[in-house]
Amino acid sequence: RGTGDAVARGGLVEVGDWVRVTRTAIIGRVRFKGRTHFQSGDWVGIECDGPDGRNDGSVDGHHYFRCPQSYGLFVRESRAVRITTPSDEEARRELTPKLLDAAEGHDFAGLRVLLPKASAAGVAAGSLDNAWRIFGFQ
Repeated sequence: RGTGDAVARGGLVEVGDWVRVTRTAIIGRVRFKGRTHFQSGDWVGIECDGPDGRNDGSVDGHHYFRCPQSYGLFVRESRAVRITTPSDEEARRELTPKLLDAAEGHDFAGLRVLLPKASAAGVAAGSLDNAWRIFGFQ
């Protein structure tokens, strides 16, 4: 779940936006927007902030985006409300030590979950570089 209070910004969502799913407490980041093979109309693929999803960004073998299992969720665009999170500084303070611990412990599952969150929250580049290097991307 998100840290701190989320403030609705409204409007259409775009890939990369943080959103709250209406009628739920689910918060996540838009990773896909468009048409799908499983249902007509426009859909939004969300990487949830916690294991609140139903998939890994794929449905019936079609990959729309990638995230850890149970972190992916598809909803109609009308159910995704764009938000801002005023507590990014709090998130950075919380994520930086977790990220460094996961990197030093070669916890690849933890890094896979933490790296996108840390990057989005603006964690210092040095902390991210070390984690990405261990994860094998530098």
